[in-house]
Amino acid sequence: MRPRPTPTAPPPPTRPRGTLLIVDDEPDIPELLERLLAGRGWTIHRAKSGAEALRTLADETVDLMVTDLRMPGMTGLELIEEARQTAPHCGSVLITGYASTETAVEALRKGADDYLTKPFRAEDLEGVLERVLAARRLRRDNDIASHRVRVEAEVLRRQQRAAAEDLARTRDDLLRSRRDRDRRVRDLAFVAELTGLLAREPDLPRVLQRTARILADRFGAESVRLELDGGDGVEVVEWGHGLSRSTGLGGDLTRSAAQDPD
Repeated sequence: MRPRPTPTAPPPPTRPRGTLLIVDDEPDIPELLERLLAGRGWTIHRAKSGAEALRTLADETVDLMVTDLRMPGMTGLELIEEARQTAPHCGSVLITGYASTETAVEALRKGADDYLTKPFRAEDLEGVLERVLAARRLRRDNDIASHRVRVEAEVLRRQQRAAAEDLARTRDDLLRSRRDRDRRVRDLAFVAELTGLLAREPDLPRVLQRTARILADRFGAESVRLELDGGDGVEVVEWGHGLSRSTGLGGDLTRSAAQDPD
């Protein structure tokens, strides 16, 4: 009896790496890169020209773009510069067979994240892609965190302004309450003084004169005129600085305010 073969577990699924756009006018390198990278978790798009690559970037979400330097119509450097406007979130790697310091500097100035010189190993390319993708994601996370900080700071500024406005309103309310309280105190003092005057002064003209003076002091008036209809006639009292005059029921009485009895 033959032993049954031990079943082997299926290989673990490849971890998704990202979406990659490969741009080259010749098919050999894109086909080779697609065979190398598709099985390692990369989703691959291909374009044969810069114009086609820009259309892909406009229609698809692409994490990284790998482009050859020498292409007809639009060079890899020109494509990278245009791609920064079309898909600013997309990283870019320039592949060239014409390595020089000037080319590297120009590629980085145009917006490339890194570059590779032909020939290169698959491990070299994948290392560059991983490094660029990690840097891009870190930058994106930093941008998100910075945006969150700015939003929270703006919320705090608005809350601070609202708190300052509430404090100002509370201060104004307290001032109004204090003024209302002081006015009520003055009113009560006026009533108390007037009530005391009426209780101890039987002479009506003198009561009116004193009342006129109290009113002038209370409201800061230059002069006060009181008219009292007693049924038999109208008693008129005028009080001002330097003058106290009463005419009517008790006759005509004019005197200096300084002589007005307390």
